Amino acid sequence: WRNFTHGTSLASCGECPAGFRCFAGDPVPVPCEKGFYCPKGQATIACPVGTYQPLPRQSDSTACVQCPKHATTYATNSPSTLRLRNQRFLATCR
Repeated sequence: WRNFTHGTSLASCGECPAGFRCFAGDPVPVPCEKGFYCPKGQATIACPVGTYQPLPRQSDSTACVQCPKHATTYATNSPSTLRLRNQRFLATCR
């Protein structure tokens, strides 16, 4: 990404800032989504199963919160947890 216009080469590009995603050809970084974290200069990383991440613009794995007792996530990149009772999902917890 570039924080100025009219760059002439890849050398004028910088690392994507922490907490943002950057796309080739787009000069504007996009905030990292809930359920993910975005380290500086790296690809977006999904929080693993058993954790959730409810806030945008997070930059490291400590943003992935361990699910509380009797709650889980059923997939990676979850922005919230699901409460469990007798192994059945009841409701979304935020």
